[in-house]
Amino acid sequence: MRKMLFLYSALFVSLLFYSCNKNQSEHEHEEEHEHEPLSYTLYSEHTELFVEFQSLVVGEVASFAAHITVLGEVFKPLETGKVKVTLENNGSASVDAPDPPGIFKPVLKPVKAGDNLKLTFEITANDFVDTIVIKDITVYPDHETADKNYKHEEEGNEITYLKEQAWKVEFANQEVTEQT
Repeated sequence: MRKMLFLYSALFVSLLFYSCNKNQSEHEHEEEHEHEPLSYTLYSEHTELFVEFQSLVVGEVASFAAHITVLGEVFKPLETGKVKVTLENNGSASVDAPDPPGIFKPVLKPVKAGDNLKLTFEITANDFVDTIVIKDITVYPDHETADKNYKHEEEGNEITYLKEQAWKVEFANQEVTEQT
């Protein structure tokens, strides 16, 4: 009986050790391809689009965090509307409502590698339709190629002010343009 208890205890400890090492190995493999997300801020007549997403890789699901701000005297999140994202030669996806307000989370799975592709966001609200295009998007054939092309930016003395924070107060900004 004592031998059996010892054997079960040893088996349990071995399984626990194996499980911990396996999960750690899987976690390390996932982090290996995690970089700072790509981010873009673009304006149209009615909206500001701030979007973040990881490098695009063929066969991998790409999740976008598209923050849509309605422009005006005071900038507010788009609370009702639809966003369709289209990746040139790679399909499209639509989201029928934000979750939470202002944030749309479409997902795409690129099927073809390529450079200089267009990523188009069509924003449909109750009183307007906007189209915003991001040019020069790359879809990599694999993670290894994406990792080789990743450009790490040095951290600076930046001040972070999230959209979710800005939407809680009266705020507006303006695109900087050259003027006399």
